[in-house]
Amino acid sequence: MAEPIDEGALQALWQSQSRGEPAIAVEDVRAWARRLEQRVARRNRREYIAAVVVLVGCGWILWRAPVASARIGSGFIIAATLYICYRLHVHGSAASLRTDVGMTSSLDFLRTQLERQRDLLQACGAGLCCRSCPDSSC
Repeated sequence: MAEPIDEGALQALWQSQSRGEPAIAVEDVRAWARRLEQRVARRNRREYIAAVVVLVGCGWILWRAPVASARIGSGFIIAATLYICYRLHVHGSAASLRTDVGMTSSLDFLRTQLERQRDLLQACGAGLCCRSCPDSSC
């Protein structure tokens, strides 16, 4: 069995810790913002290329398929792909950090961009889950 913890010693250790927060350099925040912007741009580029492939493939099926259900399905896929590209363009693009902002503004900017990307991915994940799982409660 474990020994009982001396709460007085733990409290003394806790109170003896320094209160200073580690300093973050403005250049580090700007570097993180640049990396985020580059990652988002690469992701968006991949998504747009995939959308073009889907549009070409479904457009060919829409044009050539002899069965009406295949043509209707291709039309729906094309519409969904265009909607996803629109959402990605409006809500998923990363803005560039201005060079003349201070530390607080840089941190606020980076936090806002990270929150935008998180919200976009959560909305996409929930939307795909709701559309593909009939028992989901979304």
